[in-house]
Amino acid sequence: MTTSIEYENTLPLRASESRYPLIGPKKGVKDQVYSLVQLTEKESNELHDTLNQDDYGPHACCVVKDFQGTTLREAFNHHACIKNEDETVHPYFFIVLEEESSKSVLVVDLKAPGADGESVVGVSRCAIHEADLMGANLDVDNIDCIEYKEAEEEKFGSESPYTNERYFARDPREPKDTVSNITAYAWFSIVPRPLRFISILEPGWARIPQDERRFIYPADVERFDDPWSEIRSLFPRICQVNKIVHRMILLVAKKDDIDADQGMSIHRVLWDAEKELNNVPNNSDQTQQQAVRSIMPELKFLNGLERQ
Repeated sequence: MTTSIEYENTLPLRASESRYPLIGPKKGVKDQVYSLVQLTEKESNELHDTLNQDDYGPHACCVVKDFQGTTLREAFNHHACIKNEDETVHPYFFIVLEEESSKSVLVVDLKAPGADGESVVGVSRCAIHEADLMGANLDVDNIDCIEYKEAEEEKFGSESPYTNERYFARDPREPKDTVSNITAYAWFSIVPRPLRFISILEPGWARIPQDERRFIYPADVERFDDPWSEIRSLFPRICQVNKIVHRMILLVAKKDDIDADQGMSIHRVLWDAEKELNNVPNNSDQTQQQAVRSIMPELKFLNGLERQ
């Protein structure tokens, strides 16, 4: 089986811009499915049904019947043309069947996060029944390309994305030779799907080594009845386990459009962090974290207009 990185090496590093850019999911947009082998009408229809069987997927997969028996590069070049001719074609994502009897497909993401902070062409492998939902998740930033590459590594034994120079200049899992002096900020979200905001806060966040990021992984508190109390409860624990987190400042995503007025708010944390953290145990068992979670420092909106 040809690996996804071998396929990536047959494609350009970057794709051309689309005449019809797509931001988020859009009804009626199709995920083109190209076959590298010639299929009969019956086989094409069966492939279509298999791809669209996920109950939670958008059922957006559309098998291209008049362009089969090609190479991946030829499919890529074809897609580069039709995405500028037909606005119902997904401009950044398409699916490829390698073999008629294959249980997996290739997914080509033209907006994968690159090592230099720019989008690159990425190729992943997934089970056939997962491809439809994968496109939807990439559209809404629910799961990013690197997470899918991690799943591919586990399921198919593919190369780790962290050692692929297309995505990372160096393996972010490897410790640095020097101690980091970076201060990172904790941030929370009271609106769903906070990962969609991270590229605004810190462009290229997913590709930055964890010990070099200025913002840690977001804490989604939208599901709680009292999200502000959850923020006050959770923040001391975050500081306890992550020494580089700023003890006195935190951010909260409050609106779906964080560029809007007060879409992202900044708060001062009113506490003596080191003193209070030194007075409570640091226990990895969640059932034993009541002491640190009960600190619950007050938060003050930095411009003084709001207090939680």
